[in-house]
Amino acid sequence: MKNFTRAFILIIIATSSLSTFAQKSNEDNRISRVVYSYEKALNTHNVDSVLQLFAKDGILVLQGAPTSIGTEAVEKFYISIFKKIDFNIKFNIEEIIQMSSEWALVRTTSRLNNATDSGEGGHEIFILQKQVNGNWKIARYSGSSAK
Repeated sequence: MKNFTRAFILIIIATSSLSTFAQKSNEDNRISRVVYSYEKALNTHNVDSVLQLFAKDGILVLQGAPTSIGTEAVEKFYISIFKKIDFNIKFNIEEIIQMSSEWALVRTTSRLNNATDSGEGGHEIFILQKQVNGNWKIARYSGSSAK
């Protein structure tokens, strides 16, 4: 009976661990989709799609640009930047850290591939917040040139 109890406890622990791993993997996939949706929105110059990915109080901090806080400021920034830059960006997710059930950090590197680009890349940090409806949104985004 003692061996049966131990075996049963081990099975419960193993099953619980697998379930936790599957949940984390599912959340990582959902988080990754936000980053790749942002990539697509940049490459298609779609301000509305960018805004849908940011939390209402989202903050954008980019090298050489003033900080944009909130939907209106983020919208103003992207309307302006899309007139100046023809994006062809590719994000590579280096790591995803779920800091809690509602907050995640994503570290990326990126490569610009347009004709005016010297091939230099960038480094980015996304901080995502899970919304009440369960969707992840960009709460903070910071990026800089790799040079």
